[in-house]
Amino acid sequence: MKKWRCAICGYVHEGPEPPDKCPVCMAPAEKFVIITSETKAPSENKTVARWKCKVCGYVHEGIEPPDKCPVCMAPDTSFEKIIEQAANNGKNAIIRQWKCLVCGYIHEGDGPPERCPVCKAAREKFVVFEKSNKREEIIHADIFDALETAAEAPKRVTHIKTDDVNFDTYYFLPGQALDYHKHPTGDQIFVVIQGSGEFYLDDGHEKVIKLKPGTVVLAAKDIWHKVLNTSKNILILCQTTHQPSGLVMKN
Repeated sequence: MKKWRCAICGYVHEGPEPPDKCPVCMAPAEKFVIITSETKAPSENKTVARWKCKVCGYVHEGIEPPDKCPVCMAPDTSFEKIIEQAANNGKNAIIRQWKCLVCGYIHEGDGPPERCPVCKAAREKFVVFEKSNKREEIIHADIFDALETAAEAPKRVTHIKTDDVNFDTYYFLPGQALDYHKHPTGDQIFVVIQGSGEFYLDDGHEKVIKLKPGTVVLAAKDIWHKVLNTSKNILILCQTTHQPSGLVMKN
């Protein structure tokens, strides 16, 4: 069975032919290249390399960097080739991960980015993220234990996370918005717990749903959506997201 790699986002497809378009970043079939354990560009004798976006830290695998970063939309000139270091004082080099305290975005690099490419939170909102190999025991969550909000953007708190699903809560101050974005490979279900606002869905025709306590909204995979708190009080939404979901922000 042949394997095809998307030159834009690194997605790997198995089949006799590449897909009509990438299910993650929607790149057309011509953006796919066939890969083997020793994939090389025919004329330049290049092997597949790892490329890091200097803006947001996204890592792409391919012969060349992508046309633009699928996370922050930075151009290909913003990518630098990662030079693998076999050893560092006798140990393998370690790439640190940094977590945005506002939206939960994970950045890889020597230090956090100047601003979060997802919610625009400042560098100071990032902390070192230590991923445990052990699966934590899931008991329960209380969404009112994390009512704190952030000035830069709506605050997101992840209560429960597994390999297959995330359960999060968003806290919006009056006037705050979660800008248009979509998840190419994961459906989301939102439930309004407190407050009011507007939920926007755009599948080619923009729809506006008025939010109030008890409102349930499905944001299907690959559909643009955004949330706006139009009230004078805090807006609280819980969401469940199928994983892996991917993330693309609208320009």
